[in-house]
Amino acid sequence: MRKTLLVLLALCCMLFSALSEGTDGREEAYARAIELMDKTGEANYDDAAYGILWKLRGYKDADARCYRYGMQLIEMGEYQEAHKVFMRLSGYEDADQKAYALYISFLCGLDYLTPSSAVYTFHDLIGAVDFESNTIVPPKWTERQWLTEGFYAVRENGLWGVIDGRGAYLFEPQWDGISLANEGRCVTYHKNAFGLIDLNGSVLQKCVWKQIGSSCVTEEEEANLEMPLFLHGLIPVQNKKGLWGYLGEDGAVAIEPQYLSATDFDSELALAAVLTPDKLYKIIDTNNEEAFFTNQPYFAKLHAERYDEAMQLLQAGKYEEAIEGFGALGFYKDSELQLQVACMALGNEYFAEGSFQEAQAAYERAGDHPGAGEKLNEVRQLLWDAAEDAALDTAQAAAAAVSEPAPTPLPAGVYSLISSDAQKVKWMLDKETRVKNGITKLEILASENGGSVISFTGWSYG
Repeated sequence: MRKTLLVLLALCCMLFSALSEGTDGREEAYARAIELMDKTGEANYDDAAYGILWKLRGYKDADARCYRYGMQLIEMGEYQEAHKVFMRLSGYEDADQKAYALYISFLCGLDYLTPSSAVYTFHDLIGAVDFESNTIVPPKWTERQWLTEGFYAVRENGLWGVIDGRGAYLFEPQWDGISLANEGRCVTYHKNAFGLIDLNGSVLQKCVWKQIGSSCVTEEEEANLEMPLFLHGLIPVQNKKGLWGYLGEDGAVAIEPQYLSATDFDSELALAAVLTPDKLYKIIDTNNEEAFFTNQPYFAKLHAERYDEAMQLLQAGKYEEAIEGFGALGFYKDSELQLQVACMALGNEYFAEGSFQEAQAAYERAGDHPGAGEKLNEVRQLLWDAAEDAALDTAQAAAAAVSEPAPTPLPAGVYSLISSDAQKVKWMLDKETRVKNGITKLEILASENGGSVISFTGWSYG
């Protein structure tokens, strides 16, 4: 009997609970929120669904769904709205820590970094916030630069390092510059030398290279940092002795530096042009083997024929065409010397014609050829003198344009000015005014109705 009563009591409790759920409307409201989320997708449920779930805190998984809504707002960069959500969720999991981290958005603003992190600026210094770990990185960076998705270069005390999407250092600040990333690799620059890193945290090459790919020091002694481009797994590098070789994608030296120059490998043929120490061009493959056709006799014959053609052009006085021909031959035989000879001859020709600017360009290209420096100084002086003369002529013409025209005499006679303006009459009677305007004779002939008739003889500025 007692056991039967207990069973009946349990059934009554279950029935009461079911009736309570039905009467307070929570189940219907929860179902409505789920319906709204089904329409928009749970990852994008709107404020209406959140508004319902907020009123159902503690019921089923309403708190967890509100938490996910707050994280969705963080991913969208809606930091102040996310702060409100986590403030309401106080006491649930790490909602209090997230609300604390998000409060920075009210103090100095937050800028989107990644879906789970942001940066902020305080007194011109940059810090970061990681919303996954609720970590706040104090403001200490003066600059930041996007490298690739989820990675940034940051500058601290004048040196650049790399941070990940959480604001944590991948590389401590240690370089003067860093390039954009390409396939997870960046070129670094420090003390006039270049290195290579990958964004897995490895230093592939320390800053010991004079040039890596297109990254080099310009004539203005500034670093030109270009993202590393590996073609067929190789990138050309130049050591401090001026010799070129190739690095592999792992950063290891694949072809030892041994050439005077080297190109990128062709994207289709996987071949590159290099200049040997004996100043001969050859084509190599990715194994540093000479390509088959460069061994053929016609390759050397082609150079010889082009050299002969350029020499004939030089001897015929066709200097511009000769310059183009020798320039294409590079270091073949004495092509550099003959190029300078052609430039000197062209410069002299322009000089004789009086085309000094063209002569200057030709002498500059002649480089250190004997006599080029003296002729260059001479033509620069002539150009300077011409510029000074032109400036003087311009100044004189400008002065003449604004000078007053010469006075023209009026025919002999008496001229009258009739005015009722007493001030104008007084002005005409003033001696200084008369002298300035060349009036030699002036008298008042009459005064009628408050006006005066003034007669004068003199000059008119027309």
